Amino acid sequence: MGCIGALFDKILSIHKKHGPFNLALCIGDFFGPITGGDNAGEVEKLLGGRLHVPLPCYVMQGEYPLPEVVIERFSKTNGELCDNVFLLSKSAVLTTAEGLRIACIGGTYKPAIYSGSEIPHGFSSPYFTSQTVSKLLSNATSPHGLGAPLSSIVSSVTSPSIDVLISHDWPSVITGFSTIPLPSPELSNIGSPPINEIITETKPRYIFCSGGGHPPSFWEREPFTWADEADRVSRFVGLGAFGGEQVDGRKQRVRVSLNLNPFWFYAFTITPEVQITGAAQLPVNMTPNPFTDSPRHLKRPFESVESETFRWRTWPAPTRLSLQIILFATAQQGMLLATQMVVNHGKVTSAVLVEDRRGTDNHGNYPRRGPPREVGPDEFSVGGECYLTFPKGPLVPTRGTEKRENVEISKVPGGGHVLIVPIAHFVTLGTIPGELRASILGECEGYQAALRAFYAQHDATAVFFEVGRISAKGGHAHIQAVPVPLTLEGRVESAFRDAARLQGIEFDVEEASSPNNEDGDGYFRVELPNGKRLMHHIRGGLPFSVQFGRKVLASLLKVEERADWKTCLQSEEDDKADVLAFKAAFAPFDPSC
Repeated sequence: MGCIGALFDKILSIHKKHGPFNLALCIGDFFGPITGGDNAGEVEKLLGGRLHVPLPCYVMQGEYPLPEVVIERFSKTNGELCDNVFLLSKSAVLTTAEGLRIACIGGTYKPAIYSGSEIPHGFSSPYFTSQTVSKLLSNATSPHGLGAPLSSIVSSVTSPSIDVLISHDWPSVITGFSTIPLPSPELSNIGSPPINEIITETKPRYIFCSGGGHPPSFWEREPFTWADEADRVSRFVGLGAFGGEQVDGRKQRVRVSLNLNPFWFYAFTITPEVQITGAAQLPVNMTPNPFTDSPRHLKRPFESVESETFRWRTWPAPTRLSLQIILFATAQQGMLLATQMVVNHGKVTSAVLVEDRRGTDNHGNYPRRGPPREVGPDEFSVGGECYLTFPKGPLVPTRGTEKRENVEISKVPGGGHVLIVPIAHFVTLGTIPGELRASILGECEGYQAALRAFYAQHDATAVFFEVGRISAKGGHAHIQAVPVPLTLEGRVESAFRDAARLQGIEFDVEEASSPNNEDGDGYFRVELPNGKRLMHHIRGGLPFSVQFGRKVLASLLKVEERADWKTCLQSEEDDKADVLAFKAAFAPFDPSC
């Protein structure tokens, strides 16, 4: 593998650009298989202190035995491998100085070994035993955490509940009650029953696992609660491999930043349980608890259904201190978790950026953050509350139009069809809590104003539309922005009203100062070039196409064949050219700059 040094370089880069961070957790196999070669050389450099580690990093065991030299160092130092790198035991419970409780179950499950061994297995074995699990559960109620060697650890709690569980193995019943398709059929038959026991006893708020297939695949299920603690919400995320082999055999690019391809990256804000006051707001897409309410259910693979591209989840707004969490996979099929201390006054400020290979959200739009490509995260504008990104299959063509007659499209560099996306997760703009609404919607409006000015420079006007769909699968709020030539400005409203009339859709005129649909219904909203906003309330049981807005504009621009994003996919080279052209031209208007 030989990527430990490269990993720390990337950690340093994100630490400087988006930190400072307090610590990092590497989930899965930090050292990888024992193969010698470059990997052995990297381990030697690590233990010799010749690799720069920019912040405290805690690593664990995944599915492979650890190198003998690492085991020897662990036994001599009680976990400290070198300056800023600590190896967690196979049954560790870590409580940070801020009160965040993190449990780690290292190794993997093999039934005969699990039940047949009377003692916990060490790092030379890739397996955990029943004694390992018992020790973890005992540590969860210990008032001393992991002890002195890990200086950040303090503990005075006796509750077994934890905030975050990290594990290589998936729990065996985690797919129960979920409607989220699995990336591959084999994942419906994996998992370890002992992980079920750990989760049932400790009720972690977040569960992160690295062993979802070969190579590991990303999958996040809907949240769920516990019968005896109805306001305690648990979430599960299985992550893919950073730097590992993709299904098609190509090497994944090693790239780390706040907008890193989230196939192996997860970022969220969490308030330590000891800091939470009052009841949490429950997500709208919860399911029954798979650990207490049902047997496991087999899941459909991604190939069998249309599915979302990126999963976004909600969390309670912090009232005191919050930890910003960033999670991604290492080159040895592990995941890195970095935490940053931030003072929040009741405000969520960090991102949840999670994505799978499919690349589509539940509104039928494809954010340009699928499998790794040359177009990197720095090609997108990132503000404090929102970011700007391109959809896959953009509506506005940038090539071949000179040969067509009657096509009316703008001359905005890169086409100009973009998405304005809040960084924090909300199902719709209308579900943003009151205390957060002003800052998030204010930044959305700032991006809208910038796009209007940018489009105007290229003889175009802006049309913005949003599908606010409340569904069991959740989704993530965003606004689509499409440039329309000034010659068509006066026809936009009639185009939407005529199309709505044909489909039995009724529009209300919405005042610009009115709240964003707080009644809980789904909705479609379009903002016209003259500033008027038309709103259609999507009622339960009545059909509404999430592609309605795109179809109307495709007809207006006379590019009807582009009403379906699947017909508009481009080569990587064309994608890159469009993004770079847009970014360069938009830079003078970019509010994030």
